[in-house]
Amino acid sequence: MKNILIFINSLSCGGAERTAVWLAGCLVCLVDQGHEVSLITLYDGEGDYFTLPSGIRRLSLGGKRENTGGIRENLQYCRSLRKYLKHGSPDVVLALQTGSAVLCLLSSIGMKHRVIVAERNYPGRKKVSVLLTMLRKILYRFADGIVSQTDITRKWIEDHCRCSNVFVIPNTVHWPIRNAEPVLDPDTVVAQHDHVLLAVGRFHTQKGFDLLIEAFAQCAAEYPDWKLVVLGDNARGGSAAQQRDVLEKLIASKGLNKQVVLPGRAGNIAQWYERADLFVLSSRFEGFPNVLLEAMASGCACVAYDCLTGPSEIIENGKNGVLVPPESISGMAQALARVMGDAALREQLGHAARDVVHRFSEESVLQLWIEALGITQYNGGASLQEETRKGAGP
Repeated sequence: MKNILIFINSLSCGGAERTAVWLAGCLVCLVDQGHEVSLITLYDGEGDYFTLPSGIRRLSLGGKRENTGGIRENLQYCRSLRKYLKHGSPDVVLALQTGSAVLCLLSSIGMKHRVIVAERNYPGRKKVSVLLTMLRKILYRFADGIVSQTDITRKWIEDHCRCSNVFVIPNTVHWPIRNAEPVLDPDTVVAQHDHVLLAVGRFHTQKGFDLLIEAFAQCAAEYPDWKLVVLGDNARGGSAAQQRDVLEKLIASKGLNKQVVLPGRAGNIAQWYERADLFVLSSRFEGFPNVLLEAMASGCACVAYDCLTGPSEIIENGKNGVLVPPESISGMAQALARVMGDAALREQLGHAARDVVHRFSEESVLQLWIEALGITQYNGGASLQEETRKGAGP
């Protein structure tokens, strides 16, 4: 294996982007000498959140984030990617996310390199265009391998795309968690005597923050010393800003302005996990939630909707966290009240949660990627953690 290419939309803040950067760093360290690892993005590098480790070639198809990507634009992207694939001669290409996967498979028609594609969400709930849905159904069977994050997603792909070569690879716990910009000091948001209920994620309906606020409203009066802190985009435009407006109006309508805060994004997320008394995942659907893994690795007691997919693969209900029926506002309110009101239970759940560091270690997850990519020469993971942390960060 001499030439490996990773293709993804961008290096903005997100779980797929983090996986792409981490995996690129691992491959630079671990595959045979004389190789080349490249990462190509659909969009240009403006607004990148992640920085690639040294030794990785970065390219871009030159797309703009504000461009919605019509048929004409995507045909141009396809031509540009095909031109690079022809001259770059990769041995294997990994494409993460549905749109990038379809574009890569179209661009690779008639070429000899292997193509591995990775779904990063549960496709049964993640909405994509009718055209993209149709192309996924047609093209995925021609991939040399498809990576899903859970068995439920694997079955969906097998049933809907008629594929049999599906690998299940969960996210890994990147431990210890690295701090980055922007730094948001918890002491500037909450008082020392406040208990903190923490939620983290993009301002998107997928993340279910509206459900969370509704649930918190049902128990907030009983716990006046608790504050719900939702860390996420501090956007001024686009869908994230619209969702933020929706949440702010909901907070005001529930009279929770003093108990619910939306302070923006925090790069020093490890400090926030340490400050939190309880972490909550309120998503309507997921792929394999990184924030839940991080919170548990940090020793947070966690409450999560048992959504498709991920939480039930991470949490054993009542032992290392609490699972709530999907999108149940009353169920979430009852679970939050139970755990907020029991310090001993929080300590017990948080202690047991730390086991995810071992269950989803970087070494074990990397081995699964090595097998999926078909890399036959690599020198093991002895230096993995030290080497991949030298540059793979925001």
